[in-house]
Amino acid sequence: MVTTDVPGCRDTIEPDVTGVLVPVKSTPSLADALQALIEEPERRMRMGKASRELLERAFSIDRIVEQHLAIYKELLGNG
Repeated sequence: MVTTDVPGCRDTIEPDVTGVLVPVKSTPSLADALQALIEEPERRMRMGKASRELLERAFSIDRIVEQHLAIYKELLGNG
């Protein structure tokens, strides 16, 4: 994954492990990051696998539901 270094986007990766962060509005940085991944298939595959594992772990439907329920309980004073 190649994403910009802004909240929300940068939270979905571990830099240089599961993806590449580029500065906001930096077309050259984006192009360079994409080109590097095109030219390095082993790195791209390694990052892709690590990214899939991270997203399954951090953003599984069960985990998201648990987080939402915890928020609701806290708001209701039951947490």
